[in-house]
Amino acid sequence: MPKCGRSLPVFGLAAAALLAACAAEEDAAAGSEIAPAAGPVAAMPPPVTMPKQEPKPAPVVAHVASYGRLADAMRGWAKLRLQYKDMFAKLEPRTSETQVNGRTYTRLLAAGFDSDDEARRFCDWAKSVKLYCVLLPLQGAPLKTI
Repeated sequence: MPKCGRSLPVFGLAAAALLAACAAEEDAAAGSEIAPAAGPVAAMPPPVTMPKQEPKPAPVVAHVASYGRLADAMRGWAKLRLQYKDMFAKLEPRTSETQVNGRTYTRLLAAGFDSDDEARRFCDWAKSVKLYCVLLPLQGAPLKTI
């Protein structure tokens, strides 16, 4: 029988067990009973597993060059990737067409930045090595490279 009226130096699990025993003893002394659950007790549902979400790329592209033909844009991307491997390694090439003075140009775009800030830093770097770079809203179709 626990000694509920006395203060004992008990810690951790022993203290929790002693408190539970004292509470049960006091309930029994007061004539209190815990009523059983009405009907069957439902099992706990399985834990919900949230799908792992991949980070979404920044909604911007870096316009790095313009060409008169798509084939030239493809060659331009290959050249940039060879010359600046580290900076272009994780980026995805995209293209979009634009009209300037009645002539159609193919914009070569770099996409796949993790943030707008990363895209700005990329353009700062590109300009420092004398490349053209302007940030635009995400656009263009993926460039199928060989």
